[in-house]
Amino acid sequence: MQHYDGGESWYGMLEEVEVKLYDHIQAGENIGQVNTQEGSESGIFYFALKEEDQYIDPSEVISFD
Repeated sequence: MQHYDGGESWYGMLEEVEVKLYDHIQAGENIGQVNTQEGSESGIFYFALKEEDQYIDPSEVISFD
């Protein structure tokens, strides 16, 4: 996803993607569903942030609980 400030967020390993190319999304809007592991309530997905041509550590800009 491209952000208005020029940054990008990258997501992978989603089971379903609920947005389409050029959709405008609001903060908190659901963009997709994570594929849950068999026999578990949790799943695995890929998330990355990129500013200019450098990937950055998401924990530097997002609070994870």
